[in-house]
Amino acid sequence: MVKKVYKTDRLILKTLDELYAEKVLEYYIRNKEFLREWEPVRKQEFYKIEYHKRQLKNDMTKMKNGELLRLWIFDKSDKTLKEF
Repeated sequence: MVKKVYKTDRLILKTLDELYAEKVLEYYIRNKEFLREWEPVRKQEFYKIEYHKRQLKNDMTKMKNGELLRLWIFDKSDKTLKEF
């Protein structure tokens, strides 16, 4: 099983489950214009909480089965990261 949190001097790398769906959705909404150049065209469903809950739950299942490794990157200096 993969470790759930990795820490460096500057960063936190963490697996996220469906409890983080709101945080993930907020990230994509906040960065929609910035990411447009690199991201595929997204359907409206992508910008709904239910989509991210399903996706994160699916990611966790795949990680448990050894089929996927997805780590989300957080900057330690971000003052909004209370849960880490």
